[in-house]
Amino acid sequence: MATLISGSTGVDKIQDGTITNADINASAAIAGSKLQEIGWGVKMSADYTASSGAWHYIPLDTELWDTASAYNSSSGNYKFVVPSGGAGRYLVTAGMEMTSVPADKIGQISLRVNGSAQPGSSQRDYTLSGGNDDIKLTITTIFNLADNDQVQMTVYQNSGSDQTIASGETFFGGSRL
Repeated sequence: MATLISGSTGVDKIQDGTITNADINASAAIAGSKLQEIGWGVKMSADYTASSGAWHYIPLDTELWDTASAYNSSSGNYKFVVPSGGAGRYLVTAGMEMTSVPADKIGQISLRVNGSAQPGSSQRDYTLSGGNDDIKLTITTIFNLADNDQVQMTVYQNSGSDQTIASGETFFGGSRL
């Protein structure tokens, strides 16, 4: 139902373009937390050696950006933690390069939320039977995250020996949508 405005309660200001924020009802304001940009991008400062047959949390210790100071780059953590008031949908991406993986072996990347693998958040590749190959993997997905949820990147390989995760091609980042 329309409301009739009579007199000069704002109609004149609307018509002549002089309306200001102070003239707008305060209840129509958008909460500042809804406008807060939340995003991060990190990489490794040096190559990492991953042993065979185990999942590894990669030492993504160099922040490229962290708009909400929500990424923990200290040793053993390497995780994004949704800040208070930051719950919502997040676009999360990660990539890595594993060098000189022997023939017929697996390299895998996974994104974990609160320590658990999530459906649709893992990518696997096999090397060819001809010889040592570099494996490059990327994954991008959307998570619905709550305040204090933790997101981490992990990798796995089964070559039977240590493999190098190349720092120049390994990254992890995301942004609230």
